[in-house]
Amino acid sequence: MIDMILFPNLSNLAHLFTDLVPLVIIGCGILLCGLVVMGKPATAPRRRATQPPKQDARPEKQPTLDPTRQASLEKLKQCEVTARPLMSRPQTSLGRQLRMFADQNGLVVHGETALSAIVTVRHGDRSMSQAGFNAISRKRVDFCLTDRAMRPVCVVEYHGSGHRMKGAAEAERRDHTKRIALAMASVPLIEVVAGTDWNLVEKQLLTQLEYARTADDYARAALS
Repeated sequence: MIDMILFPNLSNLAHLFTDLVPLVIIGCGILLCGLVVMGKPATAPRRRATQPPKQDARPEKQPTLDPTRQASLEKLKQCEVTARPLMSRPQTSLGRQLRMFADQNGLVVHGETALSAIVTVRHGDRSMSQAGFNAISRKRVDFCLTDRAMRPVCVVEYHGSGHRMKGAAEAERRDHTKRIALAMASVPLIEVVAGTDWNLVEKQLLTQLEYARTADDYARAALS
């Protein structure tokens, strides 16, 4: 009876203590971890190391030239190289008249045009095709008149007073090759000799232009 009076809730206190012990232990653990973390010195966030872009360590590849071409190139570097007019004065004068004619007739004038840009060489035998191309390579015409679609209308060659005086045989071979190639490609050739009256040249141009337009009309009619 006395015990009940002095310790009326002893049983309840025992249960309460039993429940609080785990909570106290957990709290102490959390507090201890916090103290440990707070005690560490602050460190800056680690940055990801950046590497410089890779440089190609290989030296720049130089074009490989055979000894003969390399020697020629070295000699060129020792020379004085300057620009020069594309044509002589008589050729330039003829070109000016051709441009006026072209503007009036819807054509385009091309000066110093490679023959291989005007005609195409084909053959079933590849070696024959290459040989035919070699025959026209490195050859140019003075003027090539084309329509707006860049189709050749005619070629105009100017022969000055000294055209056949120096290297006449070589000049004749070049002219002969041009005549044959253009004739095979059905591209008219007008050869203007020094001193030829422009009216005569213009007449020939008009004839070839009319022929080209007539052929074009026939082609369109055939396709329609």
